[in-house]
Amino acid sequence: MTRVVLDPKAEEDLAAYLDHVAEESLEAALRQDQRVAEALARLAAYPRVGRKVRIRDWTDEVRSLVLRRTPLRAFYTERTGGGIYVVRLYHGAREPLTR
Repeated sequence: MTRVVLDPKAEEDLAAYLDHVAEESLEAALRQDQRVAEALARLAAYPRVGRKVRIRDWTDEVRSLVLRRTPLRAFYTERTGGGIYVVRLYHGAREPLTR
């Protein structure tokens, strides 16, 4: 299976989202964390499932995928030689995405 690596900004995105959910319910935050892990595992198995997107000022080919059963969208690139690099995890209710 292809390896998935999160950029530090993607890790921050995920932590901020889970912290926000945990304010209401720790159990819900744990469920969402598990769902994100499952969605990223599916992404590793099928790396080209996301659609290609163009994002201003980004030079790499970027793909986007809504992570099933979460409000998050993963923006990622495929690495030469294999592997997925998740650049950002974006929640649609947040400010517009920037690098």
